Amino acid sequence: MRLLLVRDLPVALRGWGASVEASFSAPAPGWNGAWESRGPPMRFPPRLGYSRTRRAALKQEVAGDIKEVRRELDGMSQRVNSLEQLEYLLTRMRKVEEYEKQLKQLQEQDAEEYSIIKIKLETDVQILEQQLQQMKAAYLLNQEKLEYNFQVLKKRDDENIVTKSQQKRKITR
Repeated sequence: MRLLLVRDLPVALRGWGASVEASFSAPAPGWNGAWESRGPPMRFPPRLGYSRTRRAALKQEVAGDIKEVRRELDGMSQRVNSLEQLEYLLTRMRKVEEYEKQLKQLQEQDAEEYSIIKIKLETDVQILEQQLQQMKAAYLLNQEKLEYNFQVLKKRDDENIVTKSQQKRKITR
């Protein structure tokens, strides 16, 4: 709880004019010099003995000052909000730029890896094609050998049949 003292009022009321400061310079009789600033807002000490017109004028002046301060605070808060938004946008732009750099680096790395893998796979395909050609050549060679051996065996079989028949004739004679 903060106590507002009468001796602090001239400092608090700077800019209100000398007449206001002069009217607050001497406390009202019977007033203890302090009141609590908590509770319902009390704009003036209760027993100062001001006239109603002077109180009304002071209230209007205070109300005008309060409105002016509120306008200034609203303007400041709007500027703070716009600065916060600008700061957020700048931070967001920095992050986007950073992410773009990372994405570019990843794309470059992936392009390098892709080209390396592509070259490796192309050489593997060439090796496999060579092996396929070698296997085809070996298959054709083996097929020719088998056909030749089959022909040789067939001739031998025919010769064996002929020799068997000749030997049978000799035996039967």
